[in-house]
Amino acid sequence: MPLVLTNNDKNALPGYEYADKPGESYEYPAKYRSLMRPGEQFVYYRGKLSADGSLQVPHYFGTGVVGSITSSGKNFRCSIEAYQPFDKVVPFKSDGVYIESKANERPSREVGLHFQTGVRFIDQATFDRIVSAGIKPAQKKPPPQRKTTKGLKKASPTGEKVSTKVQDVAVQLALIEAEKRWPAATVFRAPAGGLFSLAIRHADGKVRHIGVKGTLADAPLVRLTDAEIQYSEAHADTYSLWAFYAIDPEAGTARLCAHDGPITDDDVDIEAALHGGRIRSNRGETEVGPLPK
Repeated sequence: MPLVLTNNDKNALPGYEYADKPGESYEYPAKYRSLMRPGEQFVYYRGKLSADGSLQVPHYFGTGVVGSITSSGKNFRCSIEAYQPFDKVVPFKSDGVYIESKANERPSREVGLHFQTGVRFIDQATFDRIVSAGIKPAQKKPPPQRKTTKGLKKASPTGEKVSTKVQDVAVQLALIEAEKRWPAATVFRAPAGGLFSLAIRHADGKVRHIGVKGTLADAPLVRLTDAEIQYSEAHADTYSLWAFYAIDPEAGTARLCAHDGPITDDDVDIEAALHGGRIRSNRGETEVGPLPK
């Protein structure tokens, strides 16, 4: 279940200072240990005191995924992965109603106790609402038209709209496939634009991150960034790349080319992949879909 992580500019009470580095690491006391699990999505919350002691509107300011956890003296510290600062902060109230529904359930004199809880659960709908309000839809230029070769479908003339739909179908198929492969695990969808698309948390606490790519082409052609390649190398034991190709957006079907581990020149022409290259599977290729209506 998604979390709220409190990161205040200044705490109203003495003795509650933590060595946080927003977007990099988060320190918290042992009482929150059972809530903090690798792979959990979260939003950052900041209270009413600004760094200079003046008052500000409490708000949410970013999102990410809880990474690896280590001890930090009497406290604990987790790394932060797939961090995205919000394009604009999201006030904790809208039209006089708290975004976190549990705060609305408390008597007015006890609402402060809710927000004093440094780490707390929120439901998926509330998480999605906060993230959607904080991150503007991507404004990307349509990708350049690629020359077609035999066996490849022509690039769609509708550009980014179709590209976004294709990627959305790929992620939906990935969610279904992940739940099928690991029925006992918890599957999280990471915020868009990160270095992976899904986080799979197993019962033993281990987490696998899956990058998801989608294409209309009849071959598993993927476009990767330097950061994605470096991420796969840094998390070699827990990273997979799933390329969904020959996607039929209307039928909700595709073929899946799955690759576990780091992405190297043995798996794909790295230089070509920065512009769109073919990935080599080391886990086999399968038919997937259709999506449920």
